[in-house]
Amino acid sequence: MAISNIKIMFDCGVEKVWNTVTSLENYGWRSDLGRIEILNEKK
Repeated sequence: MAISNIKIMFDCGVEKVWNTVTSLENYGWRSDLGRIEILNEKK
């Protein structure tokens, strides 16, 4: 089993990192997603 441990320091606040990672509009940096379809406020 392969194990990887990667650490990085971002020159911004944790809020900006969290908003980027959880954004449903700006997901172009994610190579595992082709699109996001929002069905309603909860899905």
